[in-house]
Amino acid sequence: MRVLKKHSFYSQAMFLIGAALTLVTLAVSLLSLSYQYRGVEWELRQRLDNLIQIQAGPIAGALWTLNRDKAQEIIESLQAEADFVSAVVVDEQGRTFATFTVAQKVPEEMLIRSGADIVVAVDDALKQIGKLTVAFSRVRLIEKRDKLILFTLVFGLIQLLAVLAATALALRSITRPLTRITQAMLRLAKDDLQGPLPKLDRNDQLGEMARAVEIFQANALEKLRLQEEEAKRIDELLQARQAAEAASRAKSTFLANVSHEMRTPLNAIVGLSEVMMNRLSEQPLPHAFDDNLHYIHLSAQHLAELINNILDLSRIEAGKMELASTRTKLKEVIDHVFVIYKTQADQKGVLLTCECDPCLPRNIFIDAGKLKQVLINLISNAIKFTPSGKRIDLSFGVDGEQLVFRVADQGIGIPEDRLPLIFEDFEQVDSTITRDYGGSGLGLAITQKILTLFDGTIAVESIIGEGTTFTVRIPFKQHTAPPSIPMFAKPTKPTFAENSLILIVEDNPVNQITMEALLEDSGLAIQFAENGEIGVRKALELKPDLIFMDLHMPIMSGLEATRLIRQHPGFETIPIIALSADALTEQQAEAFASGVSGYLTKPINSVQLLAVLQEHLQPV
Repeated sequence: MRVLKKHSFYSQAMFLIGAALTLVTLAVSLLSLSYQYRGVEWELRQRLDNLIQIQAGPIAGALWTLNRDKAQEIIESLQAEADFVSAVVVDEQGRTFATFTVAQKVPEEMLIRSGADIVVAVDDALKQIGKLTVAFSRVRLIEKRDKLILFTLVFGLIQLLAVLAATALALRSITRPLTRITQAMLRLAKDDLQGPLPKLDRNDQLGEMARAVEIFQANALEKLRLQEEEAKRIDELLQARQAAEAASRAKSTFLANVSHEMRTPLNAIVGLSEVMMNRLSEQPLPHAFDDNLHYIHLSAQHLAELINNILDLSRIEAGKMELASTRTKLKEVIDHVFVIYKTQADQKGVLLTCECDPCLPRNIFIDAGKLKQVLINLISNAIKFTPSGKRIDLSFGVDGEQLVFRVADQGIGIPEDRLPLIFEDFEQVDSTITRDYGGSGLGLAITQKILTLFDGTIAVESIIGEGTTFTVRIPFKQHTAPPSIPMFAKPTKPTFAENSLILIVEDNPVNQITMEALLEDSGLAIQFAENGEIGVRKALELKPDLIFMDLHMPIMSGLEATRLIRQHPGFETIPIIALSADALTEQQAEAFASGVSGYLTKPINSVQLLAVLQEHLQPV
């Protein structure tokens, strides 16, 4: 091929076309020969089979009557057939009954044989009494094949030469003007824009190529100018991209820091208020104190949800939010959200009702956390904008394979021209909404983005002064198997094996108190370590059954401490649960890469702790 490339396009084309035509001609000739030869051989076999079928009857009579002379006469008569060589009749014991072979010797490989069973009808059934075998010669078939080969090759050669001659003339008429066009293109490629161009008075593709060269020459200078402008624009876009990436990194860092700093004090507020509320049955407080404690707990939960909303919005915009579908008891999710917001609605003087279709599936496969977030955003939004004395109606049903729920309120309503804007980030109906009702304008925006992840939809209908109805449709998969422990299940108080030891590595004293209070009723022994270095030492000394590891600590971080603990024999599988105010996905991925077994995001509640204890400790 290297030698071929040194020659002109014409020579290369002629060589390749000639080679291709030669191969095609040879292939066609071989196929034709094979087909014709097979046809002649089939004809010979067919004649042989027909002859056997014709003679089988008479020979059956001679064999049945044991008339050897008759059988011999029949097979000797076969020598009148062209290509006949031999015939043999044997009885049912395989003994030769009659046989005949022509005088001419034919090699075994030149024979074609066929045989048939000889049968007679006995008692309405066929009985085999012998077999007839006849052999024909292939000599005439071979001679015919040789003639076919010679004829086909001669005819194919004549065709090949004729086609090559026609191809050479056609190629020459194409390659000459093509060579001129190529030379002109090479000059243009070397920026020689003033050289002569080929003038072809043709209306075919070669003429179009010549005109294209003229257009190329005319546009060359313009393209150079555009390239310079494009390079300048690309440089500007690069700078803008770098600035955008820097802003995105700054935003992520800011969100991570703000989230961490806000979740740390929230951990104590949510955890300790929950512990105090759980103690009310044992140590009753005045009614006003009870209500105030309840308000503190709800407010802390609301603040935690607001932080989650901001982080969720950031994750969605960055394309990092994913669904984590699990088997979920749908009714428990609905009841949990309804009970929480029924109290809030009652405090405002708003009637909150809930109606569930009897056909509502018991267990579904869905991301329960995201579903709860959609419900919370819509119901809390309805309560916020519904005056005292009015009502909010919730309804849940199914339509085929879609979960359908509606939130209909008798609130202030939304103007028709503002409906398209309510799902945008930080949008309110007007500036007085934030002042009169509060809110960040994120709830509906996040709700729509979450529903997009679900492949769901949300529709809104509203009349000013009469109220608003949101209708949500979410595809779901129904499960008949009982779900795992739902995230909203009411915590139980199991007991664990004696001497079960928990090591809590936490530098914040308030968080230590919170964890101790949340675990007080578990009956577990608890040890504390103030930083990662002490945590590693105590883990190796005490060999605890479970370790809660804060990630941000002085002297040694929780990630480094986890890696050191995992390096020691016998500690490869000990449960290490990360406790952190870091809620971003990449931060959690880094923790799991360091060797933690689970991850709890602050603020932490008793339900989360109980689920971890039940998963990693042996209950009794």
